[in-house]
Amino acid sequence: MNANRLVGVTLWRVFVAVVGWYGFDQVTDASRLLPWALPPWWMLGELSQLASLLVVVCYLAFAAYPLLVGGRRHEPRRAWLRGALAVILWLVSITAIFVFDNHGQLSNLGFFFEHLVTPVVVTVDLLVVGQGVSNVRWWYPLTWVIPPLVYFAGLAANNFEAYPGLFDPSTRCGCPLWSVRSSPSFWPWGTCSTGSGSSGHCSRTASPP
Repeated sequence: MNANRLVGVTLWRVFVAVVGWYGFDQVTDASRLLPWALPPWWMLGELSQLASLLVVVCYLAFAAYPLLVGGRRHEPRRAWLRGALAVILWLVSITAIFVFDNHGQLSNLGFFFEHLVTPVVVTVDLLVVGQGVSNVRWWYPLTWVIPPLVYFAGLAANNFEAYPGLFDPSTRCGCPLWSVRSSPSFWPWGTCSTGSGSSGHCSRTASPP
């Protein structure tokens, strides 16, 4: 493999990890806490922070991959993991900005990085930088939705404690997501159009008399 390309791709992967960490850190203030105290890991119950931290871990691993294979390759042969990360990140982005109507939060640096910059650089890595996308199997996109579904299954098992307003009829959601909660085919990120809050929670309004 060309040494210059190997170095360039490795540095790019480190950059992607840094972008992911920056967004995560701006929201959680993790770097201020470390190493004296643990960052607020409870925030990982929210997919935005969890996805950003996954980018950090995975892309540092991608950057180290050439060392593990003696420089023969700059990335794994298959792009399944990078594709799954891109799907998760755009799910987070679209849900936070449009479903929860948080587009006004883009002026917040942490929100901007987590929900726009990080998805873009991960997508660029998948489509432009990496070569593994040429080896994507036809069934990969069908399995890329599995991690988000597992996450939402975990939310359901915990009664959606991370998003208490999502299925609450007293919230200012544009659609009554709570009304389909009992349905086995509900889609958790629905079409709530007027929620607010930096973490995607809908805000409460006074109940009518």
